[in-house]
Amino acid sequence: MSIAFIQKYITAYNRFDIEQIVTLSHPEIVFKNISNGQITAGAIGIAAFQYIVRQAAGMFISRSQTMKSTSQSAELTLVDIHHQAVLAINLANGIKAGEKLSLQGQSEFECKDNKIFRLTDIS
Repeated sequence: MSIAFIQKYITAYNRFDIEQIVTLSHPEIVFKNISNGQITAGAIGIAAFQYIVRQAAGMFISRSQTMKSTSQSAELTLVDIHHQAVLAINLANGIKAGEKLSLQGQSEFECKDNKIFRLTDIS
């Protein structure tokens, strides 16, 4: 998967462009979000993924992912990500709406039929 394609996805994510995110995703997409070693969200198929993307968008006033580095194998593209966001809601862990988050993480992208087929976000 090209870095330019991944950047297109990240740009859509940063702009809250759910339609573009869905357009770039395979109909059978498999998504996982892993935080502190625990799966915190997941979806199989485009409808479930679109639902999660919409939910996640509602959690933030603003958000920005920046690619820091990439590496590729035959099947996976790994992207080190810096994520900054301002929350729109209070979180269960005590972080309040309006507070800023700053996280380092990694996203794993796998392509099928020139679309994102597997996406795993790890922080």
